[in-house]
Amino acid sequence: MTSPGDRQKALQILDEGIADGARARAVADLHGVGLTTLQRWRRQFAGNALHQAKGLRTRDSPASEQVGRRRQAGAGV
Repeated sequence: MTSPGDRQKALQILDEGIADGARARAVADLHGVGLTTLQRWRRQFAGNALHQAKGLRTRDSPASEQVGRRRQAGAGV
């Protein structure tokens, strides 16, 4: 079993690769982590600022609020 600290560090490394334009599955495969595992870790650490910056929904924010924010952000472009 991987410790929570190790999972957070791995998730940070994986997210950096994804932020640089790589596909999530490719980055996960490269690091020997399954895509489902990556998604589960994201849910476990949903409060991470990087995930919030990407506009991913957290448990504190209903989906309808996220859609509204995305629409407002898109209107300003």
